[in-house]
Amino acid sequence: MQARARCRNLKGYTRLVPKTGATRTAAERALKTELAARPRPGGAGVITASSRVSALVEAWLAANHAWSTGSERTYRLVIRTSVMPAFGQLTSQEVTPVG
Repeated sequence: MQARARCRNLKGYTRLVPKTGATRTAAERALKTELAARPRPGGAGVITASSRVSALVEAWLAANHAWSTGSERTYRLVIRTSVMPAFGQLTSQEVTPVG
């Protein structure tokens, strides 16, 4: 029997992780063991589902984007006037895209 799940790696790519076992239960147990043993991001400043959008925005702005001065000014203005007042105190798990 085989159990499989999609798992996001540290680089952000989603991969299919298959595991086999003599029974369905054994395959599921092997898959859970494999997923639990995989490295996870950790340390101070890690963004999680319970992190505030404001922390996510700060981390995004701190990254090196090589923006032009005008682009950076525009992004910061939109964040300060639109994003933060509307979403800054929500957690990232509370915010979903509309599509």
